[in-house]
Amino acid sequence: MVDVLEHYAKQNGSEEVHAVVKTAVIVKDGTAYRIEVWKCYSNPGTKYTTSCCVQEEIDGKTVWVNYPLSWTNRDNPDSALAQALSFLPKAQRATAS
Repeated sequence: MVDVLEHYAKQNGSEEVHAVVKTAVIVKDGTAYRIEVWKCYSNPGTKYTTSCCVQEEIDGKTVWVNYPLSWTNRDNPDSALAQALSFLPKAQRATAS
């Protein structure tokens, strides 16, 4: 079976063609992070990359805002997600006083 996006990337010379293949939402210290794993069809050297957003309140509305992580490039979606998770801030643990 032909992958529609792979076929499109080959036939139409698009600069970039991606599909979101996995999404994870992680909440740490009250902050929600959404990581998307993207499969790249337009660059054979890039298999799976990630993007990240953080949930913020702006003018009384809850929105997702870009949250830059270091570059990820892995051979499968789970490895890309694991790499992206390693770039999130470490959880702050409450200490007893």
